Amino acid sequence: MSLRKWFIGSVLVKVLDVATTLFLVVRDGPKVESNPFTANMMNAYGIVPGLVLNVIIISMLLYILYKYKCKELLTIATVLIALVVMINLVTILIGWV
Repeated sequence: MSLRKWFIGSVLVKVLDVATTLFLVVRDGPKVESNPFTANMMNAYGIVPGLVLNVIIISMLLYILYKYKCKELLTIATVLIALVVMINLVTILIGWV
């Protein structure tokens, strides 16, 4: 895959990560967020602005990887974000059962 596709895919996966996190936070409360960086932003700015700020910061970091052509690091970042999305989706599905 080209570097641009990895970048676009990683940003889309991050948006999906924030969407699943938002669903879990609305359903179960802010205690479900285990990342202290995101949890502190949600406490300081509110849930939605904190998550939007999270997407902006992570997207900027991903753009730096894209700009300097670090395909290996961009691939690793995308896989790690996708892993968090999978964990969130399993948590959502377990809550529905």
